[in-house]
Amino acid sequence: MKEDQFLRDFISRQYPDLIFFTGAGASKSSGIPTAHELIWYFKRDIYCSRNNIPLEALKDITHPAVQQTIKSWIDINFPIVDSNEYAFFFEQAYPNSQARKRVMTNYVSKSTLGLGYQCLGALIRTNKVRNLLTTNFDNLIEKVYPDAYIVSDESFHRASDLEIAGSRVQLIKLHGDYRYDKLKNTEMEIQTINSQIQARLKDFFKEFGILIIGYSGRDESVMSLFEDLVENSDAFSKGFYWCMKGEEVLNKRVAKLISKLKSKGVESDTVEIENFDELMIHLYRQSGIKDQSIETLIKNKYDVKIPFAYTFGNMGKQPPIKTNSIRIKDYPTSVFKFATDIDSWEVLTKLVEGKNIVTSLSKGPSVIAVGNRQSIEETFNGHIKDKIEIFNILSEHVNKLNRNSGFVYKIFYDIFAHHFEIGLKLSRIGKRTFYNPSKNELFESKWSRQKYHYYPAFSFGLDYRENNLFMIIQPSVVPIQQDGTILSIEKKKTIINEILSSKYNAEVNDMLDYWLSIFKNGTGNIQAIYPAAPNVPVASFIMESSYSFSGKK
Repeated sequence: MKEDQFLRDFISRQYPDLIFFTGAGASKSSGIPTAHELIWYFKRDIYCSRNNIPLEALKDITHPAVQQTIKSWIDINFPIVDSNEYAFFFEQAYPNSQARKRVMTNYVSKSTLGLGYQCLGALIRTNKVRNLLTTNFDNLIEKVYPDAYIVSDESFHRASDLEIAGSRVQLIKLHGDYRYDKLKNTEMEIQTINSQIQARLKDFFKEFGILIIGYSGRDESVMSLFEDLVENSDAFSKGFYWCMKGEEVLNKRVAKLISKLKSKGVESDTVEIENFDELMIHLYRQSGIKDQSIETLIKNKYDVKIPFAYTFGNMGKQPPIKTNSIRIKDYPTSVFKFATDIDSWEVLTKLVEGKNIVTSLSKGPSVIAVGNRQSIEETFNGHIKDKIEIFNILSEHVNKLNRNSGFVYKIFYDIFAHHFEIGLKLSRIGKRTFYNPSKNELFESKWSRQKYHYYPAFSFGLDYRENNLFMIIQPSVVPIQQDGTILSIEKKKTIINEILSSKYNAEVNDMLDYWLSIFKNGTGNIQAIYPAAPNVPVASFIMESSYSFSGKK
């Protein structure tokens, strides 16, 4: 189900008969790590403490090099891991429940109310939402609605007083509250939900439906409850809606739940959303609510000036402001698509490793691929469950680039990364930063009183505006010690800032022009070809030979 269809369904309801269920993904924009991010933090904490390495040295757990360092060590020292990595590594890192509580309190204490939660608060205050469930420990819902009647493991005796037909706002915290001791984190702890709470939930779901947002389905207690309800009762009478982002692959247990509910005549489906905040903003707007403070925040979020316009001024002259964008005149408009039994990114990545095939995993599941058709057939032999079709890339697919989602996002960025590394012989650091290892300069830091070498670098992004696709270039540098050793993440950031802040506009312009000459690669034209020579190309991006200029339309 598309989001707009769900919005219409939600607005048509005269009574707040959907229970809102929030998982960790809902709190990400409020500064609380997701379950996936916490797993990396737990692994890092174990790795650093056992190897006497400062946490600061591995501060950025999203960096591929940091993740690879941790993963290599974890794979050797933890050859057998429970299926629930979150619970397993949290308990390995912090066996004591009080220590786990302190860790969670530390993360929650740094949170700030995201726009999504503020919109949820408005929905609650206007009686669009009355009952809420969460696996989160934080107090973000309480912040937007302090008068909620709360039931958790610490106050399970209050479950019997939960009102099915009343007007009170009610919040049930399935895994506890960070302010108390009974947090459920370990494999053993999350196996079950308190029996009194569970019994009352079964009563509720006979009368209510549910909207699940930001939840992965990793907790046995929650999934077992859902499965029991679907199998043995007339639950979710008002609908069962599971939100998922873009090209996420649906959890198999969730797919079975939805299929079973549909067979029983219950309205049930996935809802394709961008993220929690966007859905809450859209629900807020479509509900006709007007809250001045929220309206201001939304205006600041969406009233972004369009940075690029491409018409020429009077007399055919270019407007005077040069941008750091290069217009892409031509890009791939078709890909291969086929149904598959592959349902994880890890399996897909291993399968195409070392092959000149760029892929993305879509719902179904299905594979979107760019490459030689014969090579695709050989690589996916046994995994192709229907005929391979040619799938056209439409503007609505390309537009998802701006939201960092969709199959085009994955495929286009992978092709450019291949071009920079293989075609232009640049080195890569992180996801989108590349540098020229054959050129370096010396810099003396006023901050550290030391000398460093640095390589010219750039980060890139793709942007789709007014039916035009652009490559955006952000000049940067990659500093190293004089002896060639890598700097710590924090020191590297400091040195990069010092180098870039010392450059005048003309020097930054020279950096842009330098990369323009590298992209032209001695030909005068800018093309990103996949795969790079000597292979026969199957996809290409053809770009303007200069940066775009801004101006009024």
